[in-house]
Amino acid sequence: MGGRAGGGASGGMGSRSRGGLANRLLSGSGVTDAELKRSLSEAIAQFDKEFGLPENVTITMKDLGSQIGGSANGLNQVKINSGYQDGRFDKSDAKKTLLHEFTHVLDKTDTHHSANISGIKMKGATPVGQLKSEYKVFDKKLTAACKHFKANYGSTSTKQIGRYALKSKHEFFAEAVASHMTGTKNNYTTFAYNLAKSMSGK
Repeated sequence: MGGRAGGGASGGMGSRSRGGLANRLLSGSGVTDAELKRSLSEAIAQFDKEFGLPENVTITMKDLGSQIGGSANGLNQVKINSGYQDGRFDKSDAKKTLLHEFTHVLDKTDTHHSANISGIKMKGATPVGQLKSEYKVFDKKLTAACKHFKANYGSTSTKQIGRYALKSKHEFFAEAVASHMTGTKNNYTTFAYNLAKSMSGK
């Protein structure tokens, strides 16, 4: 399970209304706070515009304890901690959290999410060796970038992304893309953003 602590095929939307998409995704999510709804709507519209969201993606608000977001393996199901709504977490961080989780849905190198994104119909994780050849290329690039990030952690550009990115290459990818989309531009975030573009085909 992808998640953001304290943390699918990409389907382009064409001409569909992004405002309508946000309303649809949030209508049954449990989000009632107006400020939070605006923030999450912005994240939905931005990610859909730049990468595309799969038609079957869902968003649910749930008490996840200390984990502020999560995404179910291969099911395009994104969860946001209800703490954003009841005041336990800062609403201003909710947009970045949702962008982070959407990036996990997009991540075509994450074998734990590969049931819907690798084209291989199987439950659970898909061995890296069974990923499509183009995804193996993405995986190689991501692995090298994450290794460099970890080796250089402590520099200004790495601290701009945050320690949660050290957890795995997939968390590095999700944190870096979300950071780029919320205004942090450096070599790591730009690399991750461009890799996400390649994965999305947009």
